[in-house]
Amino acid sequence: MGKRALSFAILRKIVLEIPALFIWNLFWPLFGLAYAQLTAEVILAAVAIVTLYRLSWELELKFRADEGSSSKQKNGVRI
Repeated sequence: MGKRALSFAILRKIVLEIPALFIWNLFWPLFGLAYAQLTAEVILAAVAIVTLYRLSWELELKFRADEGSSSKQKNGVRI
């Protein structure tokens, strides 16, 4: 989980926001910072949705695998 948090932090500031700041500042010098932050947050929100969907899918598969391996139980105790 820490690797994903670090990658989100790097993606937000270094990969998205700083280049967007230079690009938006060329078009709107006064509002470039605000547009760069908005652009970075919208893109990062989409990436976060995809990441959460994949994480949910992985956890569901793991839960099903664990559930299948412990199918021989009696009163919550494996036999």
